[in-house]
Amino acid sequence: MKTKKLVVFTVLIITMFLTIGFNRTVKAREYTKVLEKKAVEFSDYTDVGYLVDNIKDERLVLLGESTHGTSQYYTMRAEISKKLIKKKSFSFVAVEGDWTAIYRLNLYVKGLYPDSEKGVEDIMKSFDRWPVWMWSNKETAEFVQWLKEYNSGKDIEEMVGFYGIDVYGHWDAMDRLLEYVRKNLSKEYENIKSKAECFTFFGKDEWSYARAVHRGHASCDSQLKDIVEILKNNKDYLSQKNEKQYFDAFQNALVVKNAENFYRLAVARGPDSWNSRANHFYTSVTRLLDFYGNNSRGIVWAHNTHVGDSRATSMDPRGMLNIGRLAREGLGRDAVFIAGFATNSGKVLAGRSWGSQVETMAIPQGIPSSLESKLSDIEYDRFYILFSEKYNQEDKIMQVVGHRAIGVVYSPENERGNYVPTVLPERYNALVFIKKTDALEMLD
Repeated sequence: MKTKKLVVFTVLIITMFLTIGFNRTVKAREYTKVLEKKAVEFSDYTDVGYLVDNIKDERLVLLGESTHGTSQYYTMRAEISKKLIKKKSFSFVAVEGDWTAIYRLNLYVKGLYPDSEKGVEDIMKSFDRWPVWMWSNKETAEFVQWLKEYNSGKDIEEMVGFYGIDVYGHWDAMDRLLEYVRKNLSKEYENIKSKAECFTFFGKDEWSYARAVHRGHASCDSQLKDIVEILKNNKDYLSQKNEKQYFDAFQNALVVKNAENFYRLAVARGPDSWNSRANHFYTSVTRLLDFYGNNSRGIVWAHNTHVGDSRATSMDPRGMLNIGRLAREGLGRDAVFIAGFATNSGKVLAGRSWGSQVETMAIPQGIPSSLESKLSDIEYDRFYILFSEKYNQEDKIMQVVGHRAIGVVYSPENERGNYVPTVLPERYNALVFIKKTDALEMLD
């Protein structure tokens, strides 16, 4: 009798697991079918007209990437940006890069770079902060050169800018700030220099500084805030001398202040350091919108984890913000268009650890049940999906699915740790999928 009961119980357990597995498979197929019906195939990487036509009056367009080293992402973002600039009068492109380094390219595209003999690749080869390949690559160089030619012959106020919005590159920002103050606000030079030296006390080693503060050493937070206030209090005088130079100097001061905050918070556990960087992204972009005027419109290039609304991902329960969420909350959902990018396999530039030698690595196929795996079942090699409708929580497309995120540090062997649970239509307005991609072409 006991044996019979055990057999029945075993059969029930096996049936339950088979049913769960069957239901998951059915749900996966239904999810893929919904996406397949919405997929719009495109022929090549310049065929972005349909996507651009669906960008209406949004003030900010955020263009993502699921890696920092994929050629097609850079090429397509460039093509989308070109059309937005030409057809819809966008004012600037802001990228996940250092303010000071990228500002050299901003001067170049406006014909203002001090050394007129230097070409775009010459300038990019001066970038020396790891990961160099993110902005010293041929795909970006081609877009920057196009932007220079587009600006040619225009009045300076009509020229489209190119900027970096990250907190990194803070020592360069400090050097540029001090040089500006020495030339333009000499009465405050020694005061500002003294306050800045608080942060450089550990030999410009931000991590040694952050660990010391964590152990009880006094922070430089108030001194760096004072520098920002000094510049703010002298805005009228400095802006009258040269408004653009003042804008650059003030941003350098913000980079230094916010970098100190980012590194100091990074030593402690929790989301505060990440959120500090996210807030700097958003502050930098809104400053650019204000600088270019009431009718200005901006384009942002950054990782999917930065641009895709964090509330639609596993980042939200962990208290993590990003520019996608902040922009939707600050400007209004209808004023922001977010496009994510994904691939199922290919090659990518990345490092095994922070600061290590860059490698061309193989991207394995997406793990089963991931978004990448589901999208690869669609017959097209490359397509867009637009999420223009409003969905109910019961809709099949609203289920949570793992969406791959590869950073500058990558280990293909640990692939399962690279997926962000995502509700796709809430995270993006559109998704671009390319089944197989290639690595960026880094400059020598």
